[in-house]
Amino acid sequence: MEREFNNRAGLTKADDSLPARLTSVDGACKTGPAKGKFNELATMLPLYYQARGWDPEGRPTAVTKERLSL
Repeated sequence: MEREFNNRAGLTKADDSLPARLTSVDGACKTGPAKGKFNELATMLPLYYQARGWDPEGRPTAVTKERLSL
């Protein structure tokens, strides 16, 4: 419901972001098994949208809206 509200308020896929410290080489893990790894938002967003029942642009699908009675 929050996402639908945000979409109606004009927020789009372009507004979905993470801080640079989480998505850049400079923010990569320094130690441990994830050393050198960082979040690749462009890879993660489509999977997140699909898991939430949203279309590729980050909008709830008709099926999701119906399921949530929106």
